[in-house]
Amino acid sequence: MKIDDHTPTAHGLGQIGQPAPTRRPPTPGAADHATPGTTSGERPAATVEVSSRARELHAALKAVHDAPDVRADVVADVRSRLAEGRYRLDAEATARGILDRRA
Repeated sequence: MKIDDHTPTAHGLGQIGQPAPTRRPPTPGAADHATPGTTSGERPAATVEVSSRARELHAALKAVHDAPDVRADVVADVRSRLAEGRYRLDAEATARGILDRRA
């Protein structure tokens, strides 16, 4: 089987590329059905109600996006404790945390 650019299409044999887009003619009488307060061609505004839970989630998401990627105060504290030898890790607590996140 040979594949080339001259394959038959629904628009004619041997045409290359995409057909030109066509525009749909306006619906007859569309202006007659316009909502009061709108001009012909405009659609009436939709109304949406947002639940209080959705608003809370949006506020939380905004807070996450606004938070810095690195908490400089925490990094500085850990660095100083490491340098002074005061930073200790609990291996069991670390392992539990890793396993809890995988579940």
